Amino acid sequence: MTSPAESRALTRLLSDRAVFIAAMEQASEAIIVTDADAAIIYANATALGTSGYGLAEVIGQNPRIFGSGLHEPGFFDAMWAHLGGGQTWRGVLVNRRKNGEVYEEAVTITPVYDGEGDLIAYVGSKRDLTVERRLEQDLSRRKSDRTDMVQLMNRVRQSDSIEGTAAAFCEAVAHIEGIDGAIVFLLQDDGTVIAVNADPVSLPGLEFGRHVPVVGLEEILALTQQGPWFLDLSDTTLPARFGADLIGAMVDMGITASGYVGMRWAGEITGLVSVATVRPDGPEWLRSNTGMLEEIGSFAGVLLGAQADFFARQERLRGDILEILDNQRFHPVFQPVISLSSGTIAGYEALTRFDDDSRPDTRVAEAHEVGLGPRFEAAIATMAVKAARELPHDTWLSINFSAAAILDGHAAQTVMKANRPVIVEITEHVAIESYPAVRKAVSRGGDVMLSVDDAGAGFASLRHILELDPDIVKLDITMIRDIDTDQARQALVTGMCHFAAQTGTTLIAEGVETQAEADMLRELGVELAQGFLFGRPVPMADVLASR
Repeated sequence: MTSPAESRALTRLLSDRAVFIAAMEQASEAIIVTDADAAIIYANATALGTSGYGLAEVIGQNPRIFGSGLHEPGFFDAMWAHLGGGQTWRGVLVNRRKNGEVYEEAVTITPVYDGEGDLIAYVGSKRDLTVERRLEQDLSRRKSDRTDMVQLMNRVRQSDSIEGTAAAFCEAVAHIEGIDGAIVFLLQDDGTVIAVNADPVSLPGLEFGRHVPVVGLEEILALTQQGPWFLDLSDTTLPARFGADLIGAMVDMGITASGYVGMRWAGEITGLVSVATVRPDGPEWLRSNTGMLEEIGSFAGVLLGAQADFFARQERLRGDILEILDNQRFHPVFQPVISLSSGTIAGYEALTRFDDDSRPDTRVAEAHEVGLGPRFEAAIATMAVKAARELPHDTWLSINFSAAAILDGHAAQTVMKANRPVIVEITEHVAIESYPAVRKAVSRGGDVMLSVDDAGAGFASLRHILELDPDIVKLDITMIRDIDTDQARQALVTGMCHFAAQTGTTLIAEGVETQAEADMLRELGVELAQGFLFGRPVPMADVLASR
């Protein structure tokens, strides 16, 4: 209850209109004064601004003019009973602005008495809680978003491939309340995008590794650079901007809005994540959850960034290999294999040179790295087989194939086109899982001899030789170098010659560069040799010119 002293002070204040108006008008809180009958006699600028009413509209009105009708029955009876007892009432009122918008106010209402103890007015101060409620909602949403992100991070485990990781990521994102699907796109060097994963929302044409022709892609990427954004699928201008097929497919699936956020790695946007929602209020929901979208994009960058970078390099490499294949930027060269006893040419090994002077073994390894190895080997071997048709018919042709190219049938299909005896050299220095499978695959090429290349290096071990049971074993250059003066090498090759004699295997010494090496190899019992001493790898025209 207001004390007599406070009532007298307020009465004096009310009598001094200049002080009253200045104080009330400058107050940051809304202030409304009513008479004893609860008719409004004053409302300051803040009160009018908050409610949307003009001063003339509220003067003489009961504060019920601000009422929303949303309070429970008996709420105001209890309030007036409190005020009727001479006590200040404090609480929260749900009011309605003139435009119909509902809002909350923290209200303090104080009854005012004159010096005689008669009630003369009520003074109410009100604080609009809209901003505070929004902040509370934002805080609550951020807390919820953080919980969702923690759950997202706990659900996802990185796979060996970006496709697997993206699938796990998109599945986890779809578990976030309000999100019904997600897609990861990678940005390519040529400005296009590749769909990495489209689960659980499957849209037409979105397959792993497929370049997606997106209408308005430049606009999409420009918007993504600025931050998270979304599309309202009810917008009839979207088909023209972003493609009728894609927009139509999303609408047909009941998607109401799709959000987009950049995926950054090493400071650059390397892709983007798209999420879809079927909520009726999808656009508004995405608008209020851009913070969550940003969190999803940040996590995607950390999770997929390194793999995306690797995938981009692989795509560039794949493009390089395909360009070499499509334009045949390579040509065969042939190196003679000499009989050490007679000095005659027994055959030729077909090798490959690339137009850009890159190392052949490097190029072949790169082709295998991007899944084009067997096709790449078959292409260069086919060109060699065609060129070798001009070789003398009494010489054989040796062609290099990896175990992978042999097992998938490329080797057999290629050597069957040759017009002469063919030796298939297994060149890949990796473990072979099934030797019988390799031998069977080689036999499908017809009357073909099998050779183990680089014996003594990599996986071309004695077990390798024993399991494959080859017709020919090629001794690696590391066994041949300086063999004329190195007794250890001489002893090793002597052992190989004994093995060859017992098994009917032919030995070919690789990398012979001096006559002394050739003489020692002949003395030890090696039958055939190749190396710069006898001839370098040269194109077919040079081979024919030298004969």
